[in-house]
Amino acid sequence: MRLTFNAEYQNALADLHRVATEMLRWQRQVSSGYRVNAPSDDPAAASRIVSDRASLSSISQYAHAADMASSRLMVADTVLGDIVAKVSAARTEAASALGSVVSDAQREAAAMALEGLRDAIFSDINVTFRGTFLFSGAASTSAPYERDVAGQIAAYRGDANAVSLDIDIERTVPLTFDGEAVIRGADALDLFESLDGLIAAIRANDQQGIADGMDALDRAFDRAVSVQTTVGTHLAQLDDQRLRLTAARQAATARLSADQDANAVEAITGLTRSETAYRAALASLANRARSSLFDYLK
Repeated sequence: MRLTFNAEYQNALADLHRVATEMLRWQRQVSSGYRVNAPSDDPAAASRIVSDRASLSSISQYAHAADMASSRLMVADTVLGDIVAKVSAARTEAASALGSVVSDAQREAAAMALEGLRDAIFSDINVTFRGTFLFSGAASTSAPYERDVAGQIAAYRGDANAVSLDIDIERTVPLTFDGEAVIRGADALDLFESLDGLIAAIRANDQQGIADGMDALDRAFDRAVSVQTTVGTHLAQLDDQRLRLTAARQAATARLSADQDANAVEAITGLTRSETAYRAALASLANRARSSLFDYLK
């Protein structure tokens, strides 16, 4: 069958378009470093790329949340450790005032030391992190404890609800804590009231009052240690979570790279080959365009 000049010309144009498209595909791979630049390049891989990118975004968010929670919990752990140390020191001071051989000057020194420890615990429980109070529960914009006009430490102003943060799909950690669970717990008097009573008992040489105050300190010690243990457990969970997120990020990155990244050697070779084919097709089309009717009649 004889081909007309128009049919040959159209075939040459189609070949030119095909090799130009192929060359453009390789050029995109070389310039971007990606094998898949559009869904049409590889629909199945494009779908997996979208999924892996979403996974990486979610992992990054959870990792950021874990880091933020860890920073807060480390501050809370330090504060609780300091409170434990101060309560222990307060008990030692109270014990030094027990007995009939203790002088008035010794009792006064113990009382003054307890006042300093009380004020230090007051400062600890009112700690803030980036503008929020860690021990006010969900009422984290208000200090858990304040002094009234007479200088006395008022009752707890926070609440018992903790502000929590998601660090995984089904895992949360607290960012704030119920300060009253540390300072008062189930006792009739909070730690500050117990310390005030203990200070008064020491100055009055009230041996039974001193013993009762020491018992209250023991309970406060146990409460602080219990909350600190909870914080430590959450910190350990965060360490494990960061390891899991790191592994998940590496796996998702590897999958994404396998689907998305171009093979540099293959892309450059393909570009070189397609450029050669493009120049050949262009030259062939130019030769056909110069042909006249007389060329076909020869």
